Amino acid sequence: MQETPPLPEGSILFWLHVPRTAGTAINRALGEALGPAILHSQAVANAALAAGEPYEAYIQARPAIYEGIRVIAGHMRVDDALVRLCPRPAAFAGVLREPLARAVSLYEYVRNTPGHPAYGPIRRMTLFQAIQALPGMRDNVVCAQVIQLFHTHDRVEIARRIATGRYLLGRHDRLDLFWPAMQGLLGIAAPLGRANGSRELVEASALAPPGQEPDFAQAMDLIRNYSAHEIAFYERMPPLILSPALRAG
Repeated sequence: MQETPPLPEGSILFWLHVPRTAGTAINRALGEALGPAILHSQAVANAALAAGEPYEAYIQARPAIYEGIRVIAGHMRVDDALVRLCPRPAAFAGVLREPLARAVSLYEYVRNTPGHPAYGPIRRMTLFQAIQALPGMRDNVVCAQVIQLFHTHDRVEIARRIATGRYLLGRHDRLDLFWPAMQGLLGIAAPLGRANGSRELVEASALAPPGQEPDFAQAMDLIRNYSAHEIAFYERMPPLILSPALRAG
């Protein structure tokens, strides 16, 4: 906590939760530490729906939703209306996972989670078929992580945004570095609990593991093709990225 300067007063940290990157554990720890000072983007989306208003118009008409908030969390992208309309300086945090492993984990999770919207169709498909047939699955393997975090997969533009913006980024396999940096940034002390892994779901499933599917190698090749830019970024990525503006405090 001493190595990461605290976020400047008045700033809001957007925790851009990439699916299948230990975000549930991080959300839980943030919620316990921050209480009402954390706002979830899904709660805003649900409120807009209940009010019968377009999402962006709902936010624009209610600037008070940002009052008293230190962290806004959710599966939102960096270009989300909550980010664009934020009246306070913004910083961003996110965790990335090796793209092939994340795609397999997402596939396993969805096809073993009855409450998920894609549960029905995906249970009847291999990973290769799901990527081809389901837009949601395909979108999640087309550089989805870097697009969510940077709104681009261009290497030069990503480097520019990290250098000029305020980013804290970690790797899924190095949460031991990412979480202390998050605590330091927010000035909190909260243990990071167990992630919402899919191991139990997979072990209890009657479905064959993805690696045993006859077209699994084709699925891996498809993901490598779709996410080539993201794979290259992840291969170059150090264990922790802290933008110069955040290092300076």
